[in-house]
Amino acid sequence: MIHNPILLKLEEININLSPEELKTMLDAFTIEHLEKGEFFLKQGDQNETIGFLTKGSLYAYSIDKDGYQKVNNFYYPVENAILFNYDCYYHKKPSTLYIECYTPCVFYAITRSKIIDLCNEFAPLLKLEEEVLKTNLQMAVQKANILQSDSNVDKVKILQQYYTQVFSYFPYSYIASYLGIHRNTFNRIFKQI
Repeated sequence: MIHNPILLKLEEININLSPEELKTMLDAFTIEHLEKGEFFLKQGDQNETIGFLTKGSLYAYSIDKDGYQKVNNFYYPVENAILFNYDCYYHKKPSTLYIECYTPCVFYAITRSKIIDLCNEFAPLLKLEEEVLKTNLQMAVQKANILQSDSNVDKVKILQQYYTQVFSYFPYSYIASYLGIHRNTFNRIFKQI
């Protein structure tokens, strides 16, 4: 079913809706298609959308003052499928990141205003928004665990533990950038473990 990731998430957090409520909720989502190189979000833009990625991959990055790209996050189905920018969504601040498609993507999108309308109509759906926040917080803690590690070997091992599929979606140079280590160092470590 086309809305399967959303329905699974509702089941997972024990939200049971009537068929009419479910149809109303699913009708609030739009299906979005982006091609490789297109953006879910650009630096400086405001975006109050949550996306549930079902196909493809994206990565978040910033550009430092010297023009170097620093990868900040990865998005791909199952392990890290929620497209979301906390500051844009909750604080209506412009993004400090780009979120770009690495491969063509399909995702189901819903805006904050639609979520608020749905939550006013179906109070249990507040749990869905809470789940997105919980997932975002969990990812922030995992990222801190990875990046605060004293050893580059430990960084790679912890990343493998949390995000087993990231290595099949993205080039090692992007993963090395995310970890804050040189790609040659990353390649040497990855071959050893």
